[in-house]
Amino acid sequence: MRRTIVLAGLLACAASGCGPSGPKMVPVSGEVTFNGKPVETGDILFMPAEGHAAPEGGRIVNGRYECTCVPGKKRVEVRATREIPGTSDSMRGGRPRVEDYVPRQFNVDTTLTADVPAAGSNSINFPLTGPGAKVK
Repeated sequence: MRRTIVLAGLLACAASGCGPSGPKMVPVSGEVTFNGKPVETGDILFMPAEGHAAPEGGRIVNGRYECTCVPGKKRVEVRATREIPGTSDSMRGGRPRVEDYVPRQFNVDTTLTADVPAAGSNSINFPLTGPGAKVK
């Protein structure tokens, strides 16, 4: 019985793309700006445009990101927060409150897409624009 469960788990893993026979991952990097200024810190997610595979992505630091992705068409989400000067949040130990400043059209209701190539240059930049131009 135990052998059957282990074998079933290994087959499920192979079918879902993990392990050495899984899909090829390629490096992707680029710049993320909002209203012409680098997004200081945040997250970027690449999700398959079709299907239900797990998202891939990484951190945005000083307007730059690096991650690895399976090549193909992607929906992209960018999330970033910043402190609101002159505010205080007791849940944050008295530190300033934070706000999501990248509009929903770039995260929750994303309109961003990217085509991650299997070879060649995988530099993809996201020059975002919208309300809230007070980026530090």
